[in-house]
Amino acid sequence: MCKGLYGLHVFAILPAIFLTLFALPVRLAAIGAEAASTSHVYPDAAIWEPGGHGAVVVDVTREPFSARGDGVTDNTEAFIEALTFAKSEKLTLYVPDGTYLVRDELVYRNPTSYGRTTAEMNADVRVHGQSRTGTVIRLADNSPGYGAGSRKAVLTTIHSDRWSNVGFNNEIANLTVDTGRGNPGAVGIRFNGANVGAMRNVTIKAEGMSGLVGLELPPHGPAYVAHVDVHGFETGIVAYCANSTWVLEHITLRNQRSVGLVNDQSPMSIRGLLSDNTVPAVRNQREGQLILLDAQLRGGSAQTAAVANSEVENSTAFLLARHVTVTGYGYALDDRGRHVSGPFITEYSSHGVQRLSQDSPKAGLGLPAEETPPVPWDPPAQWVCVEAFGAVGDGEHDDTSAFQRAMLSGATTLYAVSGRTYRISDTIDVGGNVRRLHLGWARFRLRGNLNNPRQPVFRVVDGTSPTVWIEKAVIWPVREDEYLINVPFVGHASTRTVVLRDLFMSGGRGYFNEVSGGRVYIENMMGKARNALDDPTTFEFNGQKVWARQLNPDGGRHVVNDGGLLWVLGFKTENSPTRFTTLNGGLTEILGGCAWISGIRENRYRVEPALVNEDSHVSASFMETYHDLVVEPAAIAVAVRETRVDEKRTMNADALPQKVFTHNNGMVLPLYTGYARDAVDARLGELGLNRQE
Repeated sequence: MCKGLYGLHVFAILPAIFLTLFALPVRLAAIGAEAASTSHVYPDAAIWEPGGHGAVVVDVTREPFSARGDGVTDNTEAFIEALTFAKSEKLTLYVPDGTYLVRDELVYRNPTSYGRTTAEMNADVRVHGQSRTGTVIRLADNSPGYGAGSRKAVLTTIHSDRWSNVGFNNEIANLTVDTGRGNPGAVGIRFNGANVGAMRNVTIKAEGMSGLVGLELPPHGPAYVAHVDVHGFETGIVAYCANSTWVLEHITLRNQRSVGLVNDQSPMSIRGLLSDNTVPAVRNQREGQLILLDAQLRGGSAQTAAVANSEVENSTAFLLARHVTVTGYGYALDDRGRHVSGPFITEYSSHGVQRLSQDSPKAGLGLPAEETPPVPWDPPAQWVCVEAFGAVGDGEHDDTSAFQRAMLSGATTLYAVSGRTYRISDTIDVGGNVRRLHLGWARFRLRGNLNNPRQPVFRVVDGTSPTVWIEKAVIWPVREDEYLINVPFVGHASTRTVVLRDLFMSGGRGYFNEVSGGRVYIENMMGKARNALDDPTTFEFNGQKVWARQLNPDGGRHVVNDGGLLWVLGFKTENSPTRFTTLNGGLTEILGGCAWISGIRENRYRVEPALVNEDSHVSASFMETYHDLVVEPAAIAVAVRETRVDEKRTMNADALPQKVFTHNNGMVLPLYTGYARDAVDARLGELGLNRQE
């Protein structure tokens, strides 16, 4: 168990289940404390988390795996065994600095199906390197099975012959994958997620003519991919998923041989793409909906367009491009044969602008896109483990008071232990000196007094730090009655800034606030208010300024912005129809996403709109997806309902472009605008913000 209040002890566990099954003296060690004597800032951190004061990890270099990062030893079997064990225990595989030679695909053994479905249960596949440049996984030159046409991955979160929509909480971070030489069919990383998944701070590279695809994003999403560089390969990034969302940010593509990035059928949002290529930077095809923001596309040739929005096999593709700088190419865009010149595109929508009022501008809101504040790494002496205060983490013992005692300890970082399940029965206040909750992908069971949709698990109150970070936690109810609580994971009772990252809330609401005027940054988070008579809201923002990346509200009234500012880069929703509601002069900009019709098949879809704009200011671009085996009335009928004073207008879904190429049908909203420019500028001025020109 955790040792000491501020001590520097290495935290270790010997899981009984592993000893029973394998009878091996396995050590699950946290990263050495000596490696974390200084603070680091994500995403350029040299390490994943400070030693001895973070979630338990499986170190691939420890016994019995004993991988060696000497660039010579074959580590294939060591990685496969370690991945298999880490996944089974819901832990993270940690790879210290070194060059690890491998000769085959790194994937866990013994794939299993999810419940009664045939989908592969590939959740909790997590790999963290010590540093992006220092931790290198390298495929040996001329490895068997990586010849032309093989399309075989070096590192993957899923078995290549089975797609999955249950890849919950997968994560790859802080490492480099090198496909070596003489491996023309190699895929650097094949990564998928579902509801919550993330890849951050990763380099993928190919030498010479080696490598087919750098990063492959197969079904299923949604997931968040940020600060990823791809060097070489035939194609840098390929994404295909007709019924979920990929969100990419701060991506660099260099020296591809065919195309930088291909989006095939997916709703995809990309912000901050830098491409240095002689070939086309981006190709969007087969009813993919691509949102391309703040891109720099350099190189090219006079005969080539930087971005191709293609019509393939009688299917169209949908493109919204904004703030795109193009140099070296003959054209900025080729939109189904229509050439659009550069060098700068302020905004371009391939399928025009949809409005319910002729007074609304023919352009998106252009709300400012603020970056998520960097996560500080406190010195180890300022970390404290909840188990040092009596938390047990067995899913039955009530750990509420232990968490609250840890909050009052004076430490700035509080952490929980990976693989544990903590039972919480009452609200825990986050105040005092605490500025970071690193919850280690632990699971939480909500019981006891937590039975009120206005009573959160964690309540952020006033404290010494102006910003609070809460990250890496799972609510996955194990009994049917736990699905019905609809308790928010985070309540915000202060004007302090809150950052929410990598949170999987399958059995409760995500967030609401009691005090207005704060900032909220959400990155890769799911909330799921379960069906109830009062139709609770999964994410409720009252007078807040909110920037959300890969937002996944999956139930109830999904998102309500009441009088604040809400900027969304990619979303995925399920179940009940109304996705976003904006009230009382709020500003909402939605830049890509997927309204996935699943589960509920009710007449509500015929009357309740996907987007509600009540006397507010909204622009939005997203698509709907429903399977062709789901008969009417499953499809959304009303895309937008806009109210101005007492006049209501509706935009019917059947008047919008429809997806017909794949079995995942649905309407596409290329770009809806419903706002008054003068009022928006005035409101931004009140908030101390400026519109992106």
